[in-house]
Amino acid sequence: MRDYGKVFSAIWESATFRALSEDGRTLVMYLLTCTHGTLAGVFRLPDGYVCEDVQWGSERVSKGFEELSSKGFATRDPASKWVWVIKHFEWNSLENPNQCKAAAKIVGKVPDECAWKREYMRVCGPLMGLEPMPDTDPSETVSKGLPNQYQELELYQKQEQKQELDQKETPSGAPKFPKPTATRSARATAVKTDTPSGGATWNAYSTAYVDRYSAPPVRNAKVNAQIAQLVSRLGAEEAPRVAAFYVGHNGQAYVRATHTVDLLLRDAEGLRTQWANGRTTTNAAATEADRTETNRSAFAPLIAAAQALEAQETP
Repeated sequence: MRDYGKVFSAIWESATFRALSEDGRTLVMYLLTCTHGTLAGVFRLPDGYVCEDVQWGSERVSKGFEELSSKGFATRDPASKWVWVIKHFEWNSLENPNQCKAAAKIVGKVPDECAWKREYMRVCGPLMGLEPMPDTDPSETVSKGLPNQYQELELYQKQEQKQELDQKETPSGAPKFPKPTATRSARATAVKTDTPSGGATWNAYSTAYVDRYSAPPVRNAKVNAQIAQLVSRLGAEEAPRVAAFYVGHNGQAYVRATHTVDLLLRDAEGLRTQWANGRTTTNAAATEADRTETNRSAFAPLIAAAQALEAQETP
């Protein structure tokens, strides 16, 4: 149990949140702030708890969870009634080792039979130092009951792996050699149209990041959620290109922060405009623009007076 839950005001600008029904939005706010919530973003929530707190009937509660599950926001195991708020760590990151340990203990209480636990351990477990659950069936590619966004991500990754293998194949049984690596600019223009899970956007961002910093970027549940949100704001076609463009941006704030996904998401629309216009607005350019505008405002009356005097003297 917790005393409060964190919700950023920017949620009201989220396209995913705004697309929910009124009941869906109410249930989202309830899950993020209810006293049953935990540091780990997972908790047991029988219908009776929700019915009492929100004053809904059980059928209305079930329909609400169906909507949130279809949108990839939260999922609930029908048997154990354990809930996973998939976007929990987007707003409530673990801040210190003690919180990580406390969250790990909570996760340990989730039954192994819970429909979503295996996927939770794979996606969020590393945040708490937990190992993924062992596969019960190596041939199984997608577990039943996984949120749609993770199903799409798994499918996309498998398609990418297959395409990479196909590229390495050469005719007549010749040795397999990978094709030459594309340049950063080529990668930025050749990325694929994305899916809601953000697979192509992450690939475009991470590839450009490795090119620039010679090290892979950090990827965790929070970053996954931010990439998915970026796709929802910019669209599946433009998000990968803007992500690659952002890593090449030399704005002072971006360079100082080593081009984290946080700033990419924060300035998404502005970066998209710069990318579309084919130019980059750096701090120096912005300062010069401000100075020009200030000078224009200061000298405008003098210029107008001079022009009026010139008009009077002209026969």
